[in-house]
Amino acid sequence: MGDNQTLAVAVSPIKKPCTHAGNSPGNQFCIHCGESLNILSRYSNHPSRADDLALARFQAKPAVTQQQQRLKQAEGFYNQGLVLCQQGNRQESLRALSTSLKIFLEQREMRRYQQTLHLMQDVAHALNDPQKAEPKDNLTR
Repeated sequence: MGDNQTLAVAVSPIKKPCTHAGNSPGNQFCIHCGESLNILSRYSNHPSRADDLALARFQAKPAVTQQQQRLKQAEGFYNQGLVLCQQGNRQESLRALSTSLKIFLEQREMRRYQQTLHLMQDVAHALNDPQKAEPKDNLTR
């Protein structure tokens, strides 16, 4: 290289991080930088981390409440099944117990699922053998 020649170096200016402003709600990628918007699409106006945590706590409460409500329903069906069995209505008892069984499985309450299943088996055996004693509720809480 000669003295008269200068070396041209391409220096890119330091870019600010893209704010992804102006993207349509349905966009999967930013129209400015091309970055994926999937993570950002869950939030509007890009809230702060504190806002994210508050939102997560707010959204978690209904799920817990719903689970508690479903388990309460399952317990109600279980108790109804016990009462119906004690009254001698074993077929209706099995219907109520099967409903509780389904909810216990849905809610992953495996201990209660197993207890309900064993009680249903006892009721079914008693249904086939009318001389057999009433099934016991072996519930240990």
